[in-house]
Amino acid sequence: MTIDEYAQKYSVKKKETVIKWILDGLVPGADLATNYIPDSARQPYTNARAKSADSIYYSIVKATKNLYHVTAKIYNLCDDEFNGYINRLVEAGLIIIRVTDGVTYYDSPIPSKDCNKKFIIDAIEAGARGIAQGVTTALANANA
Repeated sequence: MTIDEYAQKYSVKKKETVIKWILDGLVPGADLATNYIPDSARQPYTNARAKSADSIYYSIVKATKNLYHVTAKIYNLCDDEFNGYINRLVEAGLIIIRVTDGVTYYDSPIPSKDCNKKFIIDAIEAGARGIAQGVTTALANANA
């Protein structure tokens, strides 16, 4: 789609806002030179104010539930750190990774009523415990 079509799709009043998002890398796959944005492109999540780990987890899940695109940049994280958050959310079953048009998107498989910070943190902790127990069991079996 074109930049104008994208702006209309997401009710962005100023085309310059979309251009800034593209220049900032918040709309992956977009190309200003050819006026192209992938049809699958989502509006970037630009309300990220999270500063603690718990808040970042919650913010990512909340954004994906509302069909926004999240990136490391909006949380002021390096790619490795952001991917760590994503991996833990995937392991906990709180988000799903999907690739469309060569762009990685994150979708939420949980019902909206379950989207609260305590639920998310409990799920991540349970996943981490499960992984730790699996490693411990594997090491014990290897040494037996």
